[in-house]
Amino acid sequence: MTREKITVENINAPDHLIQVRADKYQDMYEALWKALPDTAPGSTFNKIVETIKTHLSPKLFPDGKTSG
Repeated sequence: MTREKITVENINAPDHLIQVRADKYQDMYEALWKALPDTAPGSTFNKIVETIKTHLSPKLFPDGKTSG
């Protein structure tokens, strides 16, 4: 497991930069895209959050913990 860090920018506060683990960021990024519906009407925030957890790596996010 890598502990490499990357810098990410908050879309709501462009001057706010933080360092996050690259492997966890990539896993969450891929899970988010899998959780988003392909067609209208979309989904609720809570439903997307729950769906994301089903796509996360259990090694990086055991039981969905620390996933936000």
